[in-house]
Amino acid sequence: MAFGFPAYHRHRERFGLAPGAILDAVREALSGLQWHVVSDADRRIITHVKTNLWSWGEEVELVVDGDELSIVSKCRMPTQCLDWGKNKRNVGELLARLPQPLVEGLDAAHGASGSPVGAGAVVPRSRSSV
Repeated sequence: MAFGFPAYHRHRERFGLAPGAILDAVREALSGLQWHVVSDADRRIITHVKTNLWSWGEEVELVVDGDELSIVSKCRMPTQCLDWGKNKRNVGELLARLPQPLVEGLDAAHGASGSPVGAGAVVPRSRSSV
């Protein structure tokens, strides 16, 4: 459970693929989620997750930089300081829906599943977890 204003969860994943291939895979994953795509331009996708029992909804920002995908899920209500794990679940849902060939390539190349970064932490450039 993250604490911050607003509460958020960050995750970085290096795929070793071209940016276009990563964006295509992300778009395919998003098509299976009931998230509203607000913006999709310049290797950056912004979506909104519906209001639910735990929050007033979240904004999920996905940015592709080279072969790396950065995901930030944050509460849309600026004063919400607790997310009850919802932002981390958003990131997990998206990663779980990535096409299987993309995930298999990631496992073969790196043998790990990315770097989760909690609220208030410095984002590392390596694959180690914080």
